Formats: sequence, C-alpha cells, structure tokens
Amino acid sequence: MVVNMTQSTHSLSPGYVTIYVTSAGGKSTIHVEGEGTGELQSARSPERVRRMFNDDTWKAYVETIRRRMR
Repeated sequence: MVVNMTQSTHSLSPGYVTIYVTSAGGKSTIHVEGEGTGELQSARSPERVRRMFNDDTWKAYVETIRRRMR
C-alpha cells in the first residue's frame, strides 16, 4: 500500500491518495482512492480540471505498477 498526502503548501491540500492491490481468483486489481478539498477539485472548478486532478493524474502511475507486476 502506498499513501500520498499533500503538503500544506500544495494546491490540492488537504488531500491524500491511497494505492493498493488486491488479489482474488488468480487476478490482481489495482485500486486508487483519495479525497481532497482543494479548490481545483471542488465543484466550483470546471469539470475538465476536476477530471484531470481526480482521474487522469494517476493513470500513468497505475500503468507503471502494472508493468512491474508482470
């Protein structure tokens, strides 16, 4: 399990992301979960910006984990 927490000076602070792997039936699943209350993640921010910070940011990281698991 990896937990990334924002520093107090980060634009997404306060917030965290937890990345962990579960296995069942011979298959592994990577989970990425997090929460934050930074302005860029708020409902006041445009959807494309929220998506970039909430979803797209971790895709490359997850792909790296997948490659290393093989």
